[in-house]
Amino acid sequence: MSPTSNIEPQDPSRFPRRFGPRYVLLKELGHGGMGRVFMALTGQAGVERVCALKILRSFQAGRHAEEMTQRFLDEAKVVTKLSHENLVYVFDFGLQDRQGFLAMEYVPGKTITEAWNRCAVKHTGFPTGVAIYLIGELVAALGYAHRLEGMNLVHRDISPSNLMLTYTGGLKLIDFGLAQWNDKVAQTAAGTNWGKVSYMSPEQYLGKPVDHRSDLFSAGIILWELLTGRQLFPATQSRQPDQKILAPSTLNDALSTKLDEVVGKALAWNPAERFATGEEMSAALFAEMPRDGGGKLAAATFIAQLFDAEMRAETAEQRELLQRTAALGAQVPPLEASDSASNETDPLVGTVLGDRYHVRRRIGEGAMGRVYEGHHTGIGKRVAIKIPRRAERRKSELARRFQREALAPSQIGHPNVVDVTDCGTTEEGDFFFVMEFVDGVDLEALIRRDGPMAVERTLLVAVQVCRALEAAHRAGIIHRDLKPSNVMLMRASDEQGDLVKVLDFGVAKFLREEGGVTVTVPDAAVGTPRFMAPEQIGGGGVVDFRADIYAVGGLLYFMLSGGHCPIEGSNVQDVWQRKLTEDPTPLRHYRSDLPNDLEALVMRCLARDPARRPASADDLKKVLLAALEEARTISSTLAGFKAPSSTTIVPSPNLNDGSLWWKTIAVVTATALVGWIAARPFFVHRPSRPHATVTQAAATAPTPAINSAGGEAGKTR
Repeated sequence: MSPTSNIEPQDPSRFPRRFGPRYVLLKELGHGGMGRVFMALTGQAGVERVCALKILRSFQAGRHAEEMTQRFLDEAKVVTKLSHENLVYVFDFGLQDRQGFLAMEYVPGKTITEAWNRCAVKHTGFPTGVAIYLIGELVAALGYAHRLEGMNLVHRDISPSNLMLTYTGGLKLIDFGLAQWNDKVAQTAAGTNWGKVSYMSPEQYLGKPVDHRSDLFSAGIILWELLTGRQLFPATQSRQPDQKILAPSTLNDALSTKLDEVVGKALAWNPAERFATGEEMSAALFAEMPRDGGGKLAAATFIAQLFDAEMRAETAEQRELLQRTAALGAQVPPLEASDSASNETDPLVGTVLGDRYHVRRRIGEGAMGRVYEGHHTGIGKRVAIKIPRRAERRKSELARRFQREALAPSQIGHPNVVDVTDCGTTEEGDFFFVMEFVDGVDLEALIRRDGPMAVERTLLVAVQVCRALEAAHRAGIIHRDLKPSNVMLMRASDEQGDLVKVLDFGVAKFLREEGGVTVTVPDAAVGTPRFMAPEQIGGGGVVDFRADIYAVGGLLYFMLSGGHCPIEGSNVQDVWQRKLTEDPTPLRHYRSDLPNDLEALVMRCLARDPARRPASADDLKKVLLAALEEARTISSTLAGFKAPSSTTIVPSPNLNDGSLWWKTIAVVTATALVGWIAARPFFVHRPSRPHATVTQAAATAPTPAINSAGGEAGKTR
């Protein structure tokens, strides 16, 4: 099959087929005014990944064609700068025979429009908790996009068809084709409306200038509709100035008046009366989250109930497409590196790999390979490039392991795991892979610099690590080398705190090996001695997911103790021997202010017997979340006792004033009381409650009363 860039062949149903040298189109996913979207395959054999490929449609030469092409290029400029878990990640952009394309992550799921229509068929509605969760995630992502430095970005097309509800319960905002920002070339002419009329803010509807608050109004419309099961502004009806909007509770009596207030503020006619930022609106929404029936798990359960058959069919179809592609020999060929100049200190610095990745500088080195900072020459996006060390390149088992490190993140697909976006080969024939560039600091460097971490921040980091491990374990992958230097912290924002990225799956164990291939050398100890579980020593023990739980315990210990390891020793053999025979030094030896329950949890994770550890990453995550909630509750209780922000002048006491003695006693008593409160443990033991399985809960729970109007989820869109 010869390479071609034409996306409109004589037989458009003929798949798979190539698009340029790097992509194989598997099936068409949809089309719009600017282009068509395909499920595609990219990468070398053995480390392929499924992605979505958006290709600009062919236009006849003329002004319209130039405008559409410029809009496509404008979209590429903005989406390649975005990196947020609720925004579709774009990893490649280019022109193939003058046709523009965007390559982005493939998101299995359904749009909110499709979910709405299925609700109409089933005479049901969106659960309140799911609606709040989805819009809360959306406006948080918008808040991030609105804050991009120097861009003044406005999406302008927030609508149900641009919101993807993933089969795992996540939310993804797609399509920035109509966005506006400061440096956009194809600016919309004054008075011209772009977007979907039913979801426009009043100012956008009237063709007036818009800012980020217009997007929040659009999000408010979607929330109103999900809560009521009705459409707020049908496209067939004209909108009146200052049109009164009914409170959702007047149509759904299961809703609270406080939630009415949040929705009303989002839908204020005057932009000045709306929420100032997406983060502010998100916080207000999550404050009204019902105790039960909200969050990601509830969203995953809900979409599974709506699309159970489709989920299974799509999985089977994707498997068949990949098998057909392999049978036809249509795998994407290896990429060839272009000519490059040498560098005195490192020959790779200054070269271009894969015809599009310029290598800027070396930023790290491990046992297996070196990591470089680079940038995509077509779009200027920063990337990290990993390539094996020269001495390891010819060792077949290590080369295989290096390729598996590239494969693991694409199989896991989680925002707390560093994503691998591309791969290729150098001129010498050595494999390399490209990752998202994480602009942050690793946990080891952070603790060495700043010392022990606060309890709340420690728990926030550990929860995100558990989420990454939960996704990895679900994919049948055990990390086996989780350590502080493999955990990167990015500052998402001052409000959101740290965003954790887990990296380096070079020694990961794949439980679902293909063809019986085993990468790890039998009886070899794999991992880092200071953080590896006892059963990993010598390679003789049975290593399962609980080895990673042990490593999380080591991370907690490291963060809370200020850089100490659970088991210290003079050499590797000493550390191994002590791990097999001794318990870790109690954390209170290094830090006396820790809650007893937290110390006990860390020690439980570090138990020598895997059976005594938390059974799964999900179990550990739940305990950590409960601990975090307790810590925040105590923290907010003590927030009223604030120290002076600056030095104050205290008048000299009048010893002749008899009341001074009583005032002094009162101050001392109050100070002692505050100290006693602050010294109490953060965690209070509560008896655990049995958890029903999802199936049990669905079978025994009453029909949610969150959408009494849900039976009118009205008309399909």
